[in-house]
Amino acid sequence: MKELFKKFSMNLLRFIPFTMLVITISLLSGLRNNLPSFLVALSFVFLGVFMFDLGAKEFSSKVASELSKTIVIKKNLVLLIMVAFLLGLVIAVFEPNMWVMSHFLNNFIQEWVFVLSVSIGIGIALTIALLRVVFRVSIKSVFIVFYISLLIIALITSIRNPTMVLLAFDAGGVIPGLILIPFVIGFSVGITKVRSDKTAISDAFGMVGIVAIGPMLSLLVLGLFYQVENIERTPLSVVEYLVYYLILMAIVFIPMMLAYLLINYKSLKQNKQHFIKRLIAGIYTYVGVVLVLTGINGGIIDFAELLGEKISLTWMPLLMVGLGLSIVLIEPSIRILRHHIIDITAGAINKRFLYISIIISLLLALLFISMRIIFNISIWWIIIPGYVMAIVLSLFSKDLFLSIAFDTAGAISGLLSVGFILPFLMGITPMENAIGNIIIIQLMPLIIIQLLALIMKKRSYSATDVGVDDIIDI
Repeated sequence: MKELFKKFSMNLLRFIPFTMLVITISLLSGLRNNLPSFLVALSFVFLGVFMFDLGAKEFSSKVASELSKTIVIKKNLVLLIMVAFLLGLVIAVFEPNMWVMSHFLNNFIQEWVFVLSVSIGIGIALTIALLRVVFRVSIKSVFIVFYISLLIIALITSIRNPTMVLLAFDAGGVIPGLILIPFVIGFSVGITKVRSDKTAISDAFGMVGIVAIGPMLSLLVLGLFYQVENIERTPLSVVEYLVYYLILMAIVFIPMMLAYLLINYKSLKQNKQHFIKRLIAGIYTYVGVVLVLTGINGGIIDFAELLGEKISLTWMPLLMVGLGLSIVLIEPSIRILRHHIIDITAGAINKRFLYISIIISLLLALLFISMRIIFNISIWWIIIPGYVMAIVLSLFSKDLFLSIAFDTAGAISGLLSVGFILPFLMGITPMENAIGNIIIIQLMPLIIIQLLALIMKKRSYSATDVGVDDIIDI
């Protein structure tokens, strides 16, 4: 009970700065009457994140770790590819950010088209990420090939379907979240435990970054054939969303648990308590996902857009920085990745280096987004030089830092980035300026982490009492 209260209190403290900032802005903007509905929706999100924290590590991470160890030990390449693709597909459908983004884009893309194309992209990307680790392919090679391919396909798609390019930039930046990130991290940890070679620790990173590119590439390819639409939707009430997501997530969750039981039938037969523990953690995760989806789609998105309509562009940079700093405290994906980095490197990379890198990345990204909107700058003037810089830096970076930068880029934007920042921008500025900006948030860690690792002395970002100098030496 003491541990439960501690987790509840920590989550509550993380939500306070964001809540107080939004309340203050709302009161100054004359949205006093809309605050109760926003606070109700935010309470759903808070409870959802709390429930997720109770179950995610035991459910997503450990289940994925067990599965990856099982399929790698069997040394069956066909089985590995099939299992990785199918699991990526299923977990993508269970990812709450997927459904938040589909709700946000439901005026442009049919929901089933979006979910199917993104799920396929994640399934393929997870398979590639696993094959890279199994065959020990350099992360630099994958990084350079993926991002050059991304830019080329994006430029081609922009000729025929420019709106889809911007939507793909947003979707790919936020899809990895509450479920996908701990699941992918669990996969990498499982493989690391099987391997004992010197590069195993470095190869434990990079999977999240590769998986984050999957949705972007799949939607960019889709944009070559599928034109965005103008679809009219009828908004649902909070109760209707709650019922809808209870049913929808159950359709995904129940087969997942049955498949896990079937795969681990022999071991679970000997240890029923093990399965019961996983099942309880899974139920916590399921309830958390449902509550988060209900809160964001049932009130947060609409309130954020309404709030954006009341804000002057003059105050936009300051407000974006405030919102960004308060949101980074809440995002579970950032906390999960941070713990993963510290655990795998045995503390060789400390919290201060990670926090400084993430905060600088986020602040720069939000300032660039603000300047882009205020001065109506094309997204290409930011991302092409940015990715060229990231690719050049990768040639000089250690694989470990490149992998961490890659993963951080996939994790830095999450449920409140798509649930609040995106609709907030939609309220401030026309649609063509509002969409596409999430890729700037994803781009900055690729530059900042590699740059800091190159220019800072080792003692500035590493622990002095851990004997793993081969990991952090640059």
